[in-house]
Amino acid sequence: MERILKNYTTIPDHLYVERQADYQLKNIIDEMQRPGYVLVARQMGKTNLLLNAKRNLESSKRLIIYIDLSNLYENEVDCYRNIIDTIIELNENIFLEITPNIDQIRGKNTPPHNEYLRSLLLILQKFDGDIVIILDEIDALKSKTYSDNIFAQIRSNYFSRTNYSELERLTYILSGVIEPTELIKDKNKSPFNIGEKIYLDDFSFEEHNTFIYKSKLQISNECSDHIFEWINGNPRMTFDICSEIEKSLLKGNQITNEIVDELIHNKYLIAFDVAPVDHIRELIKNDEELREAIKCIQSNKTVHITDEIKRKLYLFGIISSDFNSNLSIKNRIISYTTNIEWLNSLENEISYANAISKYSHGFYHEAIGTFEALLKENNSVLISEQIRYHIALCYYHLGDFETAIEYLDYEFQTDVEFDSRVFLALSEIKIGNINGLKTLEEIVSNGNTNSITFLMAILNVAINTPDGKKALDFLDLITAVNDNIYINSKELQELKTLSHFFKSNIYEKQEQWDESINENNIALSLSTADVRPILLLNKINILKILGRDTNDTKQELVNFIVSERLNFSEQNYYPVSFNRINLPVFFNGVLGSDTTAFDILFTYISTNLLKGEKECIDLLLKEENNIPELCEYLLSDKRDKLDTSQSIAIYRILSSRSSQDIDIVKFKLYIDEISVNIKDYILQESDYMFILNALFQTIHKKNFKNAITYSEEVLTLLRQVENNFSTHVSALAQYIKFIGELQLNFKIQAVESANKTLVQLDNIKEFIPEIIDVSLAASIRDQVTNIPFVRNNKIVNQNNNQSTLRNQIVTAKYNTGKIIKSKFKHIEKDLLDGKCIIIE
Repeated sequence: MERILKNYTTIPDHLYVERQADYQLKNIIDEMQRPGYVLVARQMGKTNLLLNAKRNLESSKRLIIYIDLSNLYENEVDCYRNIIDTIIELNENIFLEITPNIDQIRGKNTPPHNEYLRSLLLILQKFDGDIVIILDEIDALKSKTYSDNIFAQIRSNYFSRTNYSELERLTYILSGVIEPTELIKDKNKSPFNIGEKIYLDDFSFEEHNTFIYKSKLQISNECSDHIFEWINGNPRMTFDICSEIEKSLLKGNQITNEIVDELIHNKYLIAFDVAPVDHIRELIKNDEELREAIKCIQSNKTVHITDEIKRKLYLFGIISSDFNSNLSIKNRIISYTTNIEWLNSLENEISYANAISKYSHGFYHEAIGTFEALLKENNSVLISEQIRYHIALCYYHLGDFETAIEYLDYEFQTDVEFDSRVFLALSEIKIGNINGLKTLEEIVSNGNTNSITFLMAILNVAINTPDGKKALDFLDLITAVNDNIYINSKELQELKTLSHFFKSNIYEKQEQWDESINENNIALSLSTADVRPILLLNKINILKILGRDTNDTKQELVNFIVSERLNFSEQNYYPVSFNRINLPVFFNGVLGSDTTAFDILFTYISTNLLKGEKECIDLLLKEENNIPELCEYLLSDKRDKLDTSQSIAIYRILSSRSSQDIDIVKFKLYIDEISVNIKDYILQESDYMFILNALFQTIHKKNFKNAITYSEEVLTLLRQVENNFSTHVSALAQYIKFIGELQLNFKIQAVESANKTLVQLDNIKEFIPEIIDVSLAASIRDQVTNIPFVRNNKIVNQNNNQSTLRNQIVTAKYNTGKIIKSKFKHIEKDLLDGKCIIIE
């Protein structure tokens, strides 16, 4: 017998059992008239239903696009673009040639819904079949401000079929664990009510038997029926228990009803920590209304349970969708694990002890809710002050220091008075209030080594004092403390690790290298897994400064991250933590002539912690990091993995030695890269500002030749771009070119640039104050027109070329009163020297 019931992420076709929902979904897709809305509890096979539809219903004349919306986008336009990009990327053989048209649509800065509709129409014009867009985890959108717009746009696609016949071939399938009407935040808008609900229920008895048959389990009909008696067809439970039975069969055991009972008891009825029981119990814990409803069902008193609560019970996986005819807990396991005795015990858990437990485990948001409820009910000064103090600590750990201060700025009378003063001072330091450090210094000077809070005060005084010797003395006080009954050993270990780390940094600044490495090694010996990467990185940086070999330490750092399968750290005690924001620092740390460590880290993070190589490279290229060595490496060794925007970002970072120092050679490469890819790349506001900064620096550094050269490059580039930003930047680039020519005494060219500058300014319809405001425009006009040879040379305009100009017949009036008619080239020198003016 082979193993069939493996731990699949999604159920394969040979094990999938179709239910009523599958046939309903097929009909909706075949008809293409109304969107479907799959409404179901978690862990009921919702995603498998959708993927099975894609697997079986997709064809050469029908594309089915599955999109998981739990990976949220920050704004509406990115959400729409993700849908469009997914359609194209999954079907490049069909849509690749229209991607330039999509980019063109996006470059017009139209409203997000308009851009989305135009892109959809382009796709539907290219493909003459049906397109079904499946949006899974749609309830995740509820946390975003733009969610109403998404649902309004979906409704609009159906109502717009009159105007756009292509939309007849587009439909949506939405899926989530929330009622459609609850998705709309603004109740003044029409609710999303045009979809057909699809309820995904448990296996029927026949479907249960079909699954047993497909799984090839060699068990009696009696045992199969006994499983159904327990589980009542819950797909997740059926699969998991049958998988346990399969393991037992593979060991040569015979399966009886008693064995089934034992397997179910051991899996579900002891620890209550497996799906879906753990999820259901957690939902019930946090919903008093739900608890009361379940008590009523368990007591057969269901008359007063509202439809709203019934729908919630269904969405939480507690009852079936047929809740209007027979209201009962859906199976024996869920009934047992949500019994009245347990529900009553939960009431007692909503207590101070429960809140403290949440706080201790780092569930700060949940702890705040419980603490605040207790604070309203409690009349004891002792307990009230403890609650207030712990609410403040929750906000402190969440980084909301202002709210923490509100709770801590209180005259505590109990034993939390000392600790509250310390955390008040720490919070003030965090928001930049110098009074916080003064308070900590006063606390430390009084001396009290019997609490972890006091040691935290010492640590923060040490790391905020500029006196290195004084800081070391303070840190020595912490590292010398022994474990005792007053101090939590884990917290003490963390403080000692931090202290040795900061001592290492102080010795590094003092160039006492052996001491610095020694302190860092001690910190490493004390460290926990989440801080070890920072300490290894610190060691690498010290060894680099000393010119010592770092390969072994780099390999140790990377091997540790990979072997421990580290995730991003939530701790921020150190200047650099192993998290998304600080990734460039870690990659730069392991970079060297031997790129093995870098490549291993790149593969691990791209595959396990991020969505792929593109996201990883995007994080490395965050402009605030500005690590040239890293960019040079990506450009040389990862060039094949870079897209256009990433290549341009690299050249831009390499151009920026600092905000006041632009590498002009690299700037030229940056402009060239944009020019080559101008059809695919949309210039961002930050690009325009960077270009201006670079051009103005050429003037400030009196590098007038470069001012002319690169202004011309920029002007050539911007002639291919038409928008308000490009018009503004073109005007300033022309002005900078004029300044360069003026300073180098290129008078003919300066006259032409001056006139072009004025024309460019005239082309601006509405000023962008961040680039050019009314006063700056007026200042440029005055400066340009008040130079004599510019003011006098009225013949030059943007249409003249130099050869035409020099042979043109003009009438000039000299300062002596003499008037002559001649070719321009004959009076050019006198004109530029201010001896005459052109009157005709």
